[in-house]
Formats: sequence, structure tokens, C-alpha cells
Amino acid sequence: MGGGEKIGSITRLQRTGVFCKTWEGIIQRGGINNGSGVVGGEFHFTVDDDTVAQQVQKAMEAQQEVKITYKKEGITFCRSDSNNYFLTKIEHLGAVSTPPTQSKEITIAPASPAKQADITQELLKQNQAMIANQQAMLEEMRKQREASERAKK
Repeated sequence: MGGGEKIGSITRLQRTGVFCKTWEGIIQRGGINNGSGVVGGEFHFTVDDDTVAQQVQKAMEAQQEVKITYKKEGITFCRSDSNNYFLTKIEHLGAVSTPPTQSKEITIAPASPAKQADITQELLKQNQAMIANQQAMLEEMRKQREASERAKK
């Protein structure tokens, strides 16, 4: 009945069927680059050749962009999907491109010895306060336990 070509990334390939085993796949068209960009539409297709299915699987695992060639058939019986698109050829175009990342180089200048001493003193004070707080909590728990034991007697 017809056919065509599409470019995108394979996002699913699964073996289905009870009597007629086929591979059902999805190619995502558009910018699905690592979750960023505009999401294109899905295109569902069937692969009935195990050799082609292996090529599709490799492209999916490698996250490669591919160009698929497909044909549309009018009436089919060995299908688990609702459309009649059969993949006939797959061409690997390369790795899916990712948008450039924005990186800012951050330079932290070392603190002067006097500033380091101030920071160290402040951290020691915070640690001492935390230890004192924990000791107070432990003492309160001990008192509650003793009171509970006295109440039981």
C-alpha cells in the first residue's frame, strides 16, 4: 500500500505474539535528547525479520539515531499492534546528539591563615554545642527510664 522513512531514536523493541511471533518497536521522532528538548511523536512498527530486529536492538542499546525504512500493508494477520507498518531497513546515523552543557568554572580562593583559624574556631563551637545538646538529651532519656522503672515497682 505504501511506505516511507523516518528518523529518530528507538525507544522500545519487544518480542510478542502467540502463534505468529513478531518484534514490535517504537521510534521516537523529535528531540528526546536526554529528556530535554521538544518531544516528537511515537511511530509504532513491526519487524518480522530477526536479523533486522538485532540491528534495531543494537541501535536502541547504543542510543543511536537511526533512519528506518518501512512499508505499509493493507491486511495483515500476524500482528499484535494496531497499525500495519513493517520495518524493512534500518540505517544507523550515529549517537543521539545531546545539547551542549553550560559549565561555569568556579574558583575558590584559599582563605588566609587568620580566616582559617576563625572558621576552625566557629566549627569547634558548633561541635561543642551539638555534643552538649546530645548529652542533655541522653540525660533526659536516662531520667525518664529511671522514672518508668520506679513506677513499675
